[in-house]
Amino acid sequence: MIRNHKGFTLVEALLVVLILAVLGFGGYYVWHSHHKTKAVAATNTSTTATKTVTKAANPYAGWQTYKSSDNVYSIKYPATWVTSNHCSDLVNIECLNLFPDQTSKTNFTNDVYVVEEKTSLSPKSWYDQNIAPASSDTITSNSTSINNYTTYYVKDVNPSYTDDGYIISNNGYLVYLNFREHETNYGPGGTTVTSQIDHSQYLPTYNQIVNSIRFNN
Repeated sequence: MIRNHKGFTLVEALLVVLILAVLGFGGYYVWHSHHKTKAVAATNTSTTATKTVTKAANPYAGWQTYKSSDNVYSIKYPATWVTSNHCSDLVNIECLNLFPDQTSKTNFTNDVYVVEEKTSLSPKSWYDQNIAPASSDTITSNSTSINNYTTYYVKDVNPSYTDDGYIISNNGYLVYLNFREHETNYGPGGTTVTSQIDHSQYLPTYNQIVNSIRFNN
């Protein structure tokens, strides 16, 4: 029998090589399977996260959509809210009143007031010309953008009320939305406070209504 220089036969040497090859392949297979399992798990986790983001809750689920009669714009409002129109006698102006409930509508208070007008004025210029705050009012304002529409925001604090207004424009049309956050009522002579009403709990809903606006023109 032929032996190598260290005393092993050729068959024995081949067996050793074969055993080492099997052990090496087995080790590689175990390592490869382990890392493949981790990669699949990571992929599944990533896919699950992506699906979770895709299924994010719709903030306007169940809301109603109001479209202006001339189809210039649309906004959304909660299905439990009540609509009305208190400026149907105005020419070339379309308006809408949104009330949280029927009682608010009956008392004509606590409403979101929406006006649409065709104009070439910028939101700020329109506000300066049409909404004349008293000199004693405290005004906080800034130019911004809502849904890529040019927007002017104004908070008007008056001894009798606090108004939050947005003027939003697009292609020659403008929509003004206003919400009376707080109001103070006075008795005869205007010196005695008879009531103070805080509507600030509706501000989040009002802001959602504002941010739902879409122009169709």
